[in-house]
Amino acid sequence: MKQILESGELGRLLRAHLVFKSPDRAIMESQPALKTMDHMVLRDMGPHLFDIARCLFGESSSVYSKGITT
Repeated sequence: MKQILESGELGRLLRAHLVFKSPDRAIMESQPALKTMDHMVLRDMGPHLFDIARCLFGESSSVYSKGITT
């Protein structure tokens, strides 16, 4: 992905939508602390997602997160 982005093949990207999906669909059961601690999923996985975004697109001028309740 990084090579494609750097090649310019896609043109200048203006924004990206990144979604993290765990192959372990029962992540809350395997890591029960994620259920009980406020914003723990973002604290646990957020830094990894931000690192991927920075690697692919460089530093950002703004970032926001939208929570989804189930």
